[in-house]
Amino acid sequence: MKKKFLLVFALVSSLVVFGQDHKKGWDVSVGPTLFVPMAKTVDWNSKAWGQTVKFNKNNMVVTLGFMQDKNNFVVAPVLIGGRKHLNHNLQLGLDAGVTFFHGQKGQFTYVPSLGYKINKKWCLEQSLLRTIKGGKTTNRVGFGLIYNL
Repeated sequence: MKKKFLLVFALVSSLVVFGQDHKKGWDVSVGPTLFVPMAKTVDWNSKAWGQTVKFNKNNMVVTLGFMQDKNNFVVAPVLIGGRKHLNHNLQLGLDAGVTFFHGQKGQFTYVPSLGYKINKKWCLEQSLLRTIKGGKTTNRVGFGLIYNL
């Protein structure tokens, strides 16, 4: 099931990228992200890696993500949000949506983020992925390197 999901995700992302018109429409950004839980003990087993695809238009962003930890626990956030540019290179963001877990229903998620544009193509981003269900929250700090196609 996971291999099929990854194959479909890669195929859809590729089609969107190759069909992209940069002069009008949506810009596409992709990149890896490392997520670390906010807990007393953080070791290699508690980290998760992920891939992010962002569709940007003006200050609106639609984010599709996929992350997996060492135990193959899969998390897939689907978010929509906005960005506020503080200056030419620095931006604040807030996304909200649903995160789907392996074998569970979706949970409400919101992600505040801070991004720094290195140049026209590369951006460093730090985020806080918070999922909420039944009054309990799960927090993960994310560090990403995003490439604008």
